[in-house]
Amino acid sequence: MRRCVAAALVALACAGCAVGEDAPALPAGRAMLARPSIAPSVHVFGDRVTATLDVVVDASKLDPDRVQLTPRFFPYERVGDVRVERKDFGDVTRLRYTMQLRCLGPQCIPSRLASAAGPQEPGRGERKAFRFRPSFLVYDQQPRDRLLQVVRWPTLEAVSRINETQFGLAQAGAGQFAFRAGYRPLPGITWLLSPMLLVLLLVLAALVLLAPAGLLARRAYLERRAAAEPEPEPELEPLERALRLVEWSRDRPDGEDRRRALEALAEELESVESPLADDARALAWSPSSPSQDGATLLVERVREGTNGRPG
Repeated sequence: MRRCVAAALVALACAGCAVGEDAPALPAGRAMLARPSIAPSVHVFGDRVTATLDVVVDASKLDPDRVQLTPRFFPYERVGDVRVERKDFGDVTRLRYTMQLRCLGPQCIPSRLASAAGPQEPGRGERKAFRFRPSFLVYDQQPRDRLLQVVRWPTLEAVSRINETQFGLAQAGAGQFAFRAGYRPLPGITWLLSPMLLVLLLVLAALVLLAPAGLLARRAYLERRAAAEPEPEPELEPLERALRLVEWSRDRPDGEDRRRALEALAEELESVESPLADDARALAWSPSSPSQDGATLLVERVREGTNGRPG
């Protein structure tokens, strides 16, 4: 008997350690339950409020990871992302959505409350109540999402930061409150110059400023290109070409090359009526191969007599 009691106590202790807090319960036949709240329910204009939605899901019927919230709080805007916390209690999962809300626009400026004593009654602040459009809890399901529940948020009230009580004594003789909440739109934008005309003028000014730099760059490019290109060699006269051809053929092992070069030199010498034309032809058609020394001597005689030019 004692062993059974000890085992039961150990089991209860282990269960308490595993859970750590009371597990949420679902009504019979329900697969999901949602509880929305907004804190504080009354706030000063411009302050942040916290919207919290606790969703309890039967994990045996719905996948908690596929449950999604579509919040709508116009004219309030979310500050930051929606924070989602998940905690599992066996087959039951609790999802907590937390959102920070704030409204700074003219839609959230509170309106003055009417009073039976008239607008002169002190101690009346300004406030405005907001009833947000319902949000939706949907289930990610193909081909379309399945609507699980419509979430209706509690009413939120915004109170003006200026209260007549604070100024009642100072303005007692004025008969009217010194401050009013209001909204005045900014005047329309006016231009001294059309934006397009201003752009064109700026582009034109930029081109004028860049023109000297472009001319200098073009001049530097042309000078560098001219310096890089070698000057063409002057065209050689026919007699000079024939002499250089003989000089080239002197070092050739084939005597036929010298023979043809000497014959070409003889023809150019005849065209200028040089008496060395016969010597060049005789050397070109000698029985033996024209010697290198003979070709060298002939070239020297021609250069001495004509200085490389027709005489």
